[in-house]
Amino acid sequence: MSKTTDTALSFLVGAVAGGIAGILLAPDKGTKTRNKIKRKSVRLKEQGIKKAQQATALIQEETENRIDQAKEVANQIQDVANHQVSAIKEAVVEGKTTYEKKLADSKTTSK
Repeated sequence: MSKTTDTALSFLVGAVAGGIAGILLAPDKGTKTRNKIKRKSVRLKEQGIKKAQQATALIQEETENRIDQAKEVANQIQDVANHQVSAIKEAVVEGKTTYEKKLADSKTTSK
């Protein structure tokens, strides 16, 4: 897990533990304590949803950045490959031209 995720998870666990301890140790009637637990759980649920949404947005942004980087690298590789193909084609043409010239020279010299 990333440091941000670890921190968020630690915060959430600490908040839950602290909330439960505070409610259970408070000298209130059962109904009041249950209502407190309900309110706290709703609040914690909302905070959890918010943190999950933030984490999702962060992951999505990072994923998009990685995809962009991968596309850039792929384009660079394609450019290098295209350059190499062009160089090979030129070398083949040059070799063929040289061969044909040498062949023609050898035919005129042997006559």
